[in-house]
Amino acid sequence: MMDPPDKVVEAMIWASLHPREELPVGWKAQAAYSMHHVLPDLTERISANVQRAELNKASPAPATPGSLYRPMPEGTSVDGGIRARMKAEDEAREHRP
Repeated sequence: MMDPPDKVVEAMIWASLHPREELPVGWKAQAAYSMHHVLPDLTERISANVQRAELNKASPAPATPGSLYRPMPEGTSVDGGIRARMKAEDEAREHRP
């Protein structure tokens, strides 16, 4: 449920012309922003639980030197390949016994 990159780019351009301290982009961010003003503790607990669940379902990344010595072929697209990785992880989870 990630927003497309063009929506974020449009928001960045808008924010450069209309400076704001914060600019929630997309309906999920707007809902979280609004809820945080009404129920900050509950919103932070829910956000933490969602983040923890996402981290727990992710596959461990292999140890690499990263891009310390030379550029990596991965992560050169707009989304860094995250959508494909998320889809693969979801499919792998569906096939677990």
